[in-house]
Amino acid sequence: MNYRIEDIPQEGILVQGERDVDWLKGLFTDQTRSDKFIAPISYAIRLSRSDSLVFVAGRISLKVELSCSRCLERFMLSLSPEFDISLSPAQFQSLPAEMELQKEDLDKEFYDGEVIDLDTIIFHQIILAIPFYPLCREDCKGLCPHCGINKNQETCQCSDKEVVDHRLSGLKDFLIK
Repeated sequence: MNYRIEDIPQEGILVQGERDVDWLKGLFTDQTRSDKFIAPISYAIRLSRSDSLVFVAGRISLKVELSCSRCLERFMLSLSPEFDISLSPAQFQSLPAEMELQKEDLDKEFYDGEVIDLDTIIFHQIILAIPFYPLCREDCKGLCPHCGINKNQETCQCSDKEVVDHRLSGLKDFLIK
């Protein structure tokens, strides 16, 4: 989905639509990641410009199936990330090798040529929206580190006692004087 910069009016245009799960399979190099997406991805993006500076603001809605990072159970998560990006021509990208970033620099990106690729922007926003450590629920108790049962479903007997690796028992009194 490419838009020529000269075709974007200064007052802006609204781009809305949906992308199916097969579209994502083509973007992910790791095919196991694309299987997480459940429903089509819908988007509403406003493009506007001021001379060569292009403003991209929008919202993406998607549903994804993830594994909880504590209990490993599969769960469905609905995400609706909003974003606001400024795109500058790549010719202005000549910055010093070392530079301290400011907060406003985090929403700036660069484009090369005369075309803006919205597919790439949508893809990046999807990647940023997926949690690094997904949780099925905020109070997930996870798995017992000793017996491995899911503490959300059962109560284990080993959670109250302290388990010490017998190979390290000689270090138990090391710091006691």
